[in-house]
Amino acid sequence: MTFSHPLFKYLILAGILALSLWIRVNNFATHIEFEDRYFDAGLPLIVNVDGYYFLDLARDLLTNTYSTFDTERVLPDGTARPSPPPLLSALTAAISWLSGTELEWIAVFVPAILGALIVIPMFALGWAFGGSLVAAIAALVAALSPHFLVRTSLGWFDTDCGVVALALTNTWLVVRFADAINKVSDDDIRPWWWLIATIPVTMVFVWWWEFGSAPALASALLPLAAALTLPSLHKKSRVVILILGITTAALVEWLTPGTLASFSSKLFYLLEIDDDSFPSAAINVAEQRNPDITEIALRSMAGWPGFILALIGLLILVVRQPQRAILLVFPLSVAFLSLVAARFMIFVGPVVGLGIGMLVKTIYDTVTVPKLKWIVTGTVIAIVLAPLLLHAYRDDAISPLRLPYQVAAMKELNELLPGDAAIFADWSHGHPLKYLSRRAIFADGAHHSGRRVYGFSNPLAMTDARQAANALRFYSVYGPKGYDMAQSLLDADWNTTMNFLARGFAAGPDAVAVFPDTTGINDQDIRRQWVDLLFPVATRPIYIYLDFDKIRTPWYTFGSWDFTKREGQKFAHTPILNLKVIGHTVFNDRVMFNLDTGDAQYLGQQVPVRRIIVLNKSGQRYVRNISKLKGWNLEIDLNRESGLLFSDNVADSVGRRLYAGNMDVRPYFEPVLDNLPYVGVWQVLPDMLLH
Repeated sequence: MTFSHPLFKYLILAGILALSLWIRVNNFATHIEFEDRYFDAGLPLIVNVDGYYFLDLARDLLTNTYSTFDTERVLPDGTARPSPPPLLSALTAAISWLSGTELEWIAVFVPAILGALIVIPMFALGWAFGGSLVAAIAALVAALSPHFLVRTSLGWFDTDCGVVALALTNTWLVVRFADAINKVSDDDIRPWWWLIATIPVTMVFVWWWEFGSAPALASALLPLAAALTLPSLHKKSRVVILILGITTAALVEWLTPGTLASFSSKLFYLLEIDDDSFPSAAINVAEQRNPDITEIALRSMAGWPGFILALIGLLILVVRQPQRAILLVFPLSVAFLSLVAARFMIFVGPVVGLGIGMLVKTIYDTVTVPKLKWIVTGTVIAIVLAPLLLHAYRDDAISPLRLPYQVAAMKELNELLPGDAAIFADWSHGHPLKYLSRRAIFADGAHHSGRRVYGFSNPLAMTDARQAANALRFYSVYGPKGYDMAQSLLDADWNTTMNFLARGFAAGPDAVAVFPDTTGINDQDIRRQWVDLLFPVATRPIYIYLDFDKIRTPWYTFGSWDFTKREGQKFAHTPILNLKVIGHTVFNDRVMFNLDTGDAQYLGQQVPVRRIIVLNKSGQRYVRNISKLKGWNLEIDLNRESGLLFSDNVADSVGRRLYAGNMDVRPYFEPVLDNLPYVGVWQVLPDMLLH
């Protein structure tokens, strides 16, 4: 299919770009309609969690307080900040400074605007491989691909909105070079400008993708390496390509030292390969899942029909243009990695878009009867685009992952806690907690190693409040290296070391000072070393944050970790909200309990309840044992109109007691913010503060 006037190319592109932008911003009406879900104190909420990291940096840039080392993040050690600051943060701060607009408003719209631009490199790449029809179809599919659409929707404030476009731009530049080099003489330098242009694109890519300088470099080096296989190149051209690749790598290494050495570590991080003995947070990270092929088909093409057609189109491309198909090595490789980790699925949409474009062009060129040509081609396009458009319309605005009640509570901590407060919380709360409370944190979305997960979860799994408070203080001073210090001093395996630490935390400094003979340590100097290690001098006040969202994560599995078996205990800990009471029946839309008989239903299924604990409106607590058989425990707080279903192994855990609002954790945990069962914040008062 051809168009007689070059202007048509730009008109088509403009139309697709307008659709791509509209499909991303049209549901802002939903944000306004459901203000209680999308706003807090008049400011819009961003949808994702990592966006708060970029907002934190943007705010510091705006207030001229940006530094290259953050002492308030990843305590107790702190962590380096990128220099220069991430381009996303710098861009947001610049727009805010120029316009006077709140950062949150900019963060809502920037992802949608930049994400819509995916159609430009996709259109260019499609045109290079098959002309206008391939370009239009590929750009449409890439813009509407469900997973990429979600990751570039209103409020998804992250680098995803620019990563794919920059990577595709590098691929397109190399494809243009390959096409141009075949049409000119050997001494014509014009084709080489296409390759030279990959250098500034890669530099921008590295600046944009602050966490991914190695993959950004790969987006240039892999297509350049593929270009070396072009049979038409003479020896001198191959040498020039090698020099360009080395120059690009050297520039990236100069701007971001350690990039080349980090290729393997970046891959291990992206794939969550962890050879440590501690638990891995991967089981609790949505992006680390290994999606099956059905999920990839649904999230790239809204179903199997379009996905299968896309694969057929890609096969046609490879068979008909084998040498040029090699130049797609980077997007194809990353899309294939989707089978290993869900985070890579943002690249599947553009790849399958190119496949659909090639298939549609092949059908159009193959069918010779004019009317039949349009009928068959139109049918295939409808089969592909209809589910994508339907999905885009049905997929209403995505609710923020941190809801208004959480945002409001985190902001309130800015008033409730002293300026030097340090907060323990689930690592996935780290970025929003740091930004909203303006207080120091111990872990975040970029720093959630097994040791950090264990450092927060293990105290929650303990049954002794004193033991848990002392364990938190220990970690707050030493961080993960405290475990290595203890293991080195004890010269034992991890299970033995952790059990020894737990006994010391429970005994307290006075008891540890005389260490019972059962510990096997009789030397007074070594005893003193242990006291100094386990009970360091207090450095700053520490707090613990729990909420309805994160109390449902595998905290007890992490906290009860067996280092020999490399597993933790399975458990049940399910909050129940908005309970109503009629006579002896307690219920909501998901559960129903009879306090007399103990009969219980959860999600329409009969469940065994062994014990019922009720805190009545007078503040009296009573326990009713229903059965000696195994079953769940039901705890109901009639004042809060909420409850908990939990298994026996977590019944006495500090985490359950804190979340249930039990006061028996005093004096080691003092409530600071009590909005349970939604949010609770406690100050941790270990022995070194109490005595």
